[in-house]
Amino acid sequence: MDNMTEVFFENVDRLIARRRLRRGEVEKAAGLSPGYGSRIRNGEKQLTSACKAGFAEALSVTVEYLCTPHSDEDAESAELTDFFLSIHKQTLRKDIFWQIVPEERIGEEGLEEWEPIYKTFIFFPHELTPDELKQFAGPNPDPQEYVHVPVLGGRSLEMGRDIDGCRYSKISYVHGEAFAKIESIESSLFLYEVDYENSDGSKQIKNIVEAYLLKGREGYFLCSSAWAPFELATLLGTLYQSAADQASSSRLQEGAHKLIKQFNEQKERK
Repeated sequence: MDNMTEVFFENVDRLIARRRLRRGEVEKAAGLSPGYGSRIRNGEKQLTSACKAGFAEALSVTVEYLCTPHSDEDAESAELTDFFLSIHKQTLRKDIFWQIVPEERIGEEGLEEWEPIYKTFIFFPHELTPDELKQFAGPNPDPQEYVHVPVLGGRSLEMGRDIDGCRYSKISYVHGEAFAKIESIESSLFLYEVDYENSDGSKQIKNIVEAYLLKGREGYFLCSSAWAPFELATLLGTLYQSAADQASSSRLQEGAHKLIKQFNEQKERK
């Protein structure tokens, strides 16, 4: 495999991992027959212009982007990777417990306290940027009043972001937030899944995992798998899945407990 082909498939593999796609489905969308991509990688077939265009279309990027080497790590990303690695290890050891509250359950008894966190982050006007003030607080906000800033789009895409050669400005919510208390820093970590879309709806990036950290009333956007380096993007997806699995297991146990209790109560009444 020549250097250009190697760079091309490194970029393809990174985007597939970031977006948690399946290689076979991407190759099919690119117009390749099963196994054709592997034969290109092995040097048995050539990476043609049609193949490049197919992959670019399937991944919503330009051919130029896929053919260009990209730096994939920096000090900040390394710190975030170490942080999420530690969180994942604690999750597997069950030192950290995750919960997921689906949107339809907000407002139920016992869940009211999560409603403002789930739907918004709360700030004072002086804590927001000028653009955020215009967007969320209006022209003359009272500096003593709280301002509710929507989680989705408020701190990730903000006013729009260029990703892989395309500008995305719309964001939509996919699944319930997973959240866990991180006692060592007295904070709550939130992970959730979203889709990005450009302004005219012609391109989308699906199944993006984002992370927020909440300490008191201070909210901090940490990262998005849409533009995180390869290792960090992969880790975010893995952690989100582990959190969802743990939360689903807990809900199942809770549901089973209720059924058993109901059965026993009926038995006692007979």
